[in-house]
Amino acid sequence: MSEPSPIRSLPQVIDPLAPCPPGRYDDHLVSVLRAAPSRGGTADRRPVVRTDHFCFTERGHRIEVRHWLRPDQLDNDLAGLLADELFAPGWLSGGDIFERVFTGIVRSCVGDPLLAWNTFYGNTLARIRQYWRAPAAVAGYRHTISDFAPVYAHALQLIPDGQVLDVGSCFGFLPLLLAERPGNTVTASDLSGGTMRLLEAVAAGRGLQVSTLVCDAARIPVPDGWADTVSIIHLLEHLSADDGSAVIREALRVARHLVVVAVPLEQEPGATYGHVRTFDLRQLGELGDSTGHSCSVHDYNGGWLVLEIK
Repeated sequence: MSEPSPIRSLPQVIDPLAPCPPGRYDDHLVSVLRAAPSRGGTADRRPVVRTDHFCFTERGHRIEVRHWLRPDQLDNDLAGLLADELFAPGWLSGGDIFERVFTGIVRSCVGDPLLAWNTFYGNTLARIRQYWRAPAAVAGYRHTISDFAPVYAHALQLIPDGQVLDVGSCFGFLPLLLAERPGNTVTASDLSGGTMRLLEAVAAGRGLQVSTLVCDAARIPVPDGWADTVSIIHLLEHLSADDGSAVIREALRVARHLVVVAVPLEQEPGATYGHVRTFDLRQLGELGDSTGHSCSVHDYNGGWLVLEIK
């Protein structure tokens, strides 16, 4: 896996459910419009960048992105599409802009904000399951879902029944999948209050019970031994070594039995996705050994560290 974890969480200044005009999303940095592709230039002859799915220009200090994606195309592979067409070539840069454009495209595809996000979640979860049934039908489409579907499947294999706290949940696809199992009680956590409010709303709409916490992964406001299992899936690559170690220590405080960690195995940090360091299996093993707990490390579509608390 080379390019996972596209969005760690939406910035706290973004309200994913704030109203906006149909077919349009605006904030102080970004405008996103859903419109038919146009071959002409702008009226004031501003430079325009066109790709297969986007048209990008600048209006003063604001970025304007037009797209022609349909609601049925709205899923988490949007992250790979943006990375490939706008960010990897250098037309746009920065995690904050990535997240704003991503949010704008979702919001501009469907008029009602919750319906837009429900469409995004529903399509993504359906395509994850499609990958599980027939990987060849999804692999190579874009890369976010085909990268993460096997990670979610393996996490579901490793995480037993019981109370689960997922740390750094972002959109919360894994908590939703865990909540579908009758043996799990699930709590998602993230720094972004907007993302957690969105996850609660989507879970409720799907008839699932997912509790949420808005908190720093190194300072979780629950008692010692509060959860049976703590999962940390593709978070540590976004953190410095010291911060990552603090997250592991906190997870070991909160977990009664198990901590499950997954990271990408990259040659270079994926800067587009906010990665700041890389891991290999040796480093994961050293991280596990440093805790003093029984641990195991393996490779399955990325690196895995499983810590047992006895």
